[in-house]
Amino acid sequence: MTPEKGNQKRWSRKKKLENMPAFTLLQESIRETTAYIPKSELLTVNAMIVEGNYRDEQGNMVTIPMIPIEVYRIIRRDAVLESLEIVDLRNALETIPSGIDIQRAHELYSSIKEDGTAMITSLPDEEGKTEKVQVNISTRMIAEALNVSDEGVSFRAKKDVQGEVFKKKGAAATFEDMTNIQVRFPTRLFMQFFMADDKRPARFTTPNHTAAITYTWANQQIDPVILNHAELIFDLLTKKKKHEVISYLGAPEMLTKIAYFALGKTDELPPSPSQLDWIENTHEEEIRIEQETRSQRAKRRRRAGTEEEEVSPGKDKKPMSSKQAEKEDRAQREALFERRAEEFRKQRADEGDFEDKWKPKYEQETKRKADRDIPQRSQLFSSSSETEKTEESDDSQRSSPRPIFDEYEDYEDPFADKGSPEKPKKNYAASPRQTAQRPIITEPWEEMEAYQRLIIENVQRMHLIARQGKDEASEEIEGLNAQLRTAEKQN
Repeated sequence: MTPEKGNQKRWSRKKKLENMPAFTLLQESIRETTAYIPKSELLTVNAMIVEGNYRDEQGNMVTIPMIPIEVYRIIRRDAVLESLEIVDLRNALETIPSGIDIQRAHELYSSIKEDGTAMITSLPDEEGKTEKVQVNISTRMIAEALNVSDEGVSFRAKKDVQGEVFKKKGAAATFEDMTNIQVRFPTRLFMQFFMADDKRPARFTTPNHTAAITYTWANQQIDPVILNHAELIFDLLTKKKKHEVISYLGAPEMLTKIAYFALGKTDELPPSPSQLDWIENTHEEEIRIEQETRSQRAKRRRRAGTEEEEVSPGKDKKPMSSKQAEKEDRAQREALFERRAEEFRKQRADEGDFEDKWKPKYEQETKRKADRDIPQRSQLFSSSSETEKTEESDDSQRSSPRPIFDEYEDYEDPFADKGSPEKPKKNYAASPRQTAQRPIITEPWEEMEAYQRLIIENVQRMHLIARQGKDEASEEIEGLNAQLRTAEKQN
């Protein structure tokens, strides 16, 4: 029996899934999809939400949405972070995102009971063996796994909200009908990341009324409010009426975190993939060609040089039916999907790795700046054309000449009280008895340094002699003065 044209793709995916193991994602089924987060917001950060198909143990085909790590760029905005603080979700969405374990997420959602017990397959041991284990899910476990609060204001309690929460009453109220604009986007984020559904939402436009009412009430409070999100998520998992056959698995990232925390394997959580990994493994070109209209197919062939005939201009001017309009719109989305994928690949290729691209440039710039700003000793005190090494030892730096006024820092008052013994100093003063100890002068600046030291030490010695008495010191002072006059003539 041949399937109808509208169900042909679904039928082909189901046939391919029959030959695949259970809980294995069909790579050819991955495509961009609508979600609670609007596409207009996703385009601002070059991100998209995709979905794929797998089959469960009974052979039923299940659709699963997947959130790549690029979507989390939206949460880093200041305006979004402020709105998440109002509804007490900032800590939960700022944690490191995880990937998806399809099998354990599906088993947790399908087997959990009202008391929180569920049957999950354990992770493979060293021998690769697994077994079904029973876990007990509680609000405390959900709080620690998702980094949400299990205390504070309960979502079950009735809230005294000022004004109306929705413009229209009833279950048909949408996000656009919420009167408080500031909590619309946080409500969408809650539905996207924490709302586990077993049936695909029709248009992803209906919020959870309990969350919408509580968030509106929290925004009307003066002080920040702590909300018990763990209790709300537990109620959505255990008390929500489920269908007999699961055809859609919402919030698989959240279910994976809870399942791994219950198994005590949070360190082995799968990493959050990039959308580039999914795009490169799909057959988007084949899907796009199947969905293109007759005129688009002719234009593509003419560009490729496979068809030279012109398409009659009157053929495509007929009013399109709703199905044709939907196909054309889908083809445009697929083309946009490919263009963004190509931009992502170019961006990743241009950025490269920091260690390979930016670190050598940084080191080279730092060395060039150091060579330019710090003059070498050979440039200041040496007349030779050869330059010395850039790094000198501390001894060579200490042997370089100091400014004239720095010499007077060594002068110490002989009448001051010295708490600790003075370190021995080199004596460059040439007294009549120490003429042989005078250093050999080789450079002009060394001669000037020796002359300065001679003056300072002679003045210090004169202070000491004056304390002994004029009669005893007169002869030695005259000798020092004669020595100074001789040094002055030599300089």
